Amino acid sequence: MKIKCQFGRDTFSDISYSCKILSEIINEDEPLEFDIKHDVGKSNADVKEITFEHCNMAKVPKGLTKIFPNFQTLIISCSGLEKLQQEDMAEYKKLKKIDFSNNRIEFLPGDLFDDFENLEEIYFDDNQLTVIEPELLDKLEKLKYASFDYNPNFTSSVNCNNKQALVDFKELLLEKFLENSENVKNYLKKSIEKSQNLKIELKFEKQINSYITSKYQKCFHSDIEAYLQDKSTKDFQIQIDEHEFPVHKFLLAARSPTLAELLKNNPEVENLG
Repeated sequence: MKIKCQFGRDTFSDISYSCKILSEIINEDEPLEFDIKHDVGKSNADVKEITFEHCNMAKVPKGLTKIFPNFQTLIISCSGLEKLQQEDMAEYKKLKKIDFSNNRIEFLPGDLFDDFENLEEIYFDDNQLTVIEPELLDKLEKLKYASFDYNPNFTSSVNCNNKQALVDFKELLLEKFLENSENVKNYLKKSIEKSQNLKIELKFEKQINSYITSKYQKCFHSDIEAYLQDKSTKDFQIQIDEHEFPVHKFLLAARSPTLAELLKNNPEVENLG
């Protein structure tokens, strides 16, 4: 079934030509097909903004760049979007604006926007965010504005042109991340359990939780910029079949007494392999 798209110019923005999809069911297992009827003189290459509104989708659709090669803004609103991973965003690294407001997103991984060199605005208002990994904004050198208003743990936005405001915002992300370690564990557990080929019982010992918390706090209070650039605090990526899952060092340590001792006795260790 082809997806109906309303083409036109948004008179309330500087977007010259856009495609709006309303109240459609988007099946992630099927290739995207659009019922395309352009305005006179326009083509797929002229589309600069794509909006999904009141659609039914759990993940970001794939294949949009193959159909509309030059679009710069992606909006998914009121569509039940639940989960975002780096692989979901891989084809959209040229975007300037992303607005995923009014969905059901709970967790934003720190590597979500790696290599998004042109991204200027992100909006995650009115979701169910409880955890945002502190590294989320680190590589967005052109970012001007980020908004996370009206979430369970975040009612915050930041003008990234204000360097102090950006530092304060990263401090907030770190603070909330530490406060919600249980949410991080639950997210990882749910992600891993969804794989049919891997069943794992997660056991997080108090000593590991205490160590990780103290490590984050120590890095942050000594030098926030050093912490945010420290590769030893980044996630590992575990691949199971075609699925990829982000995990932290404390997850690996919790599964191995040897790694647990290594982490406790060598705080600066970077290579757990």
